[in-house]
This record gives sequence, C-alpha cells and structure tokens, in this order.
Amino acid sequence: MGSAPILAIIVGLSVSCLYYVQSLLPQIGRDLALSAGEVLLIPMTIQIGLALSLLFLLPIGDGVDRHWVIGKLSPAAACLLWTWFRGFSALSSSRLCVWSRS
Repeated sequence: MGSAPILAIIVGLSVSCLYYVQSLLPQIGRDLALSAGEVLLIPMTIQIGLALSLLFLLPIGDGVDRHWVIGKLSPAAACLLWTWFRGFSALSSSRLCVWSRS
C-alpha cells in the first residue's frame, strides 16, 4: 500500500475545515465578541487560503523537489503562525496559544 490513502485523508480533512467551521460560527462570534461581518471573514479566509495553495503550491510540486519545498515552507509557515498567534490577543489570553509570553 502506498501513500495515496494517507494523502486522501489529509486532503479530505483540510477541505472539510471549510464545512465544519460554518456550524461553529455563531459560537465563535459570541466567544470572541465579533460582529456578524467579522465572523464571516473566517470561512472567507479559509477559502482564499485553499484557493491560493491550489494556485501556487500545486504547480511547484511538479517542477521542484518536494524535500526542498517542505524544508523551506515548513519553517516559514511555522514562523508565520507563531507571529500571528502572538499578535492575536484573544487567543493568547485564553491560553489556547501554548507559547511563552515575552
């Protein structure tokens, strides 16, 4: 058995986030005290991220060694997420962010 079943599961889980978040939007809005317009930015951002990844990352996979791509993009994504979560006060104050405070 190859890696195709694992890849199918990963793709299914990443795309399912688009649908799972919609039932959670009212709760997210109440917990973070967001307006309806701000809450609707969440699924829109997820969809834009998925579209950009399909547009830019899939063609890179055809022409570049995948080990190089993973080696360069994983640390960049980790730094981006770390920076975003550190600046997002609602997450860091509710202890969802596990990084230490400065």
